[in-house]
Formats: sequence, structure tokens, C-alpha cells
Amino acid sequence: MQEVPRDEFKGKEVVVGPILRISCREVVDFLKPVTIQLPVSLRTEQLGIPDVSKFRVRVLFLRSEDEQREWIEITEDVKNSIRFDGKTVRFQVQRFSG
Repeated sequence: MQEVPRDEFKGKEVVVGPILRISCREVVDFLKPVTIQLPVSLRTEQLGIPDVSKFRVRVLFLRSEDEQREWIEITEDVKNSIRFDGKTVRFQVQRFSG
């Protein structure tokens, strides 16, 4: 896991959580959905999020198949499984891409 530098987002109404990197050589399909759980922050101090119901959680995937690396939003693919409690984001995936 890697923390995203927050300085880039200072003054904007956005909270950027850590990046989870999973490497595999080929597509891995699971027999049933796998839950991924990520903290909103890797730092010891927690973010003061007063009302989690006002937050829109987005899940992105970094496509790096070819030389053009591109962030793809997959929120719609995992929408029904997203849970956010102000400290942790949980969602389910059916596969990992190579």
C-alpha cells in the first residue's frame, strides 16, 4: 500500500485514500467475490469526517497493459458492495487483471 501525497489536493473538497497495488501476470477470476478493505489514511491521526453520508466513494483501477497507463473508474462495477464508515472503505471484486 502507498499513501497518496495530500499536498496536491489541499484546498479541494476531496479525500484521497491509499493506493493498493496487486500484481499478477494474468487475469485471476474468483469463485466468489473477494472483499478489499482499505483505510482512508495510513497515518496514525485520523481524518475528521463529520458526516460520511455526504461522501461519494470512487474506486479506480490503474490500467497498465500497454505503455499508456490510465486510471479507470470501476465504481459502478463494485457499487453495491461499497461500505464506508469514515475510517475504512470496503468493496468486493470478482477478479484481478493481469
